[in-house]
Amino acid sequence: AKLIGEVDKVVAKNQEKKLAAFVNLVGDDNKQLKKDAQKLVKKSAAKHIAIVAPAEGRKGWDKPKLNDKVDLTILIYKDGMIVANHAFAAGKLDKAAIASIIADTDKILN
Repeated sequence: AKLIGEVDKVVAKNQEKKLAAFVNLVGDDNKQLKKDAQKLVKKSAAKHIAIVAPAEGRKGWDKPKLNDKVDLTILIYKDGMIVANHAFAAGKLDKAAIASIIADTDKILN
């Protein structure tokens, strides 16, 4: 939720640049993912980020290919191209990692 909160702040500050973000929960148990998405919305208090669990689950997410060995992947896009990719195992997303992700937003804002 901390990362979502930080990204939400960046999106809020850069609305004039049409910066947008979303969280896509990918997995095999769609019912649980929907519950997790609702909890994440409440916990993060994000106002500028969509948090979703696609109905097709993992089957509908094949591009880009995600690493199944990690629990969290952050992709930063500009003009349809990935400009930054961060992947983390469970519990490995710390303050330094969040700062690195936020710093990578400069790649799409400048």
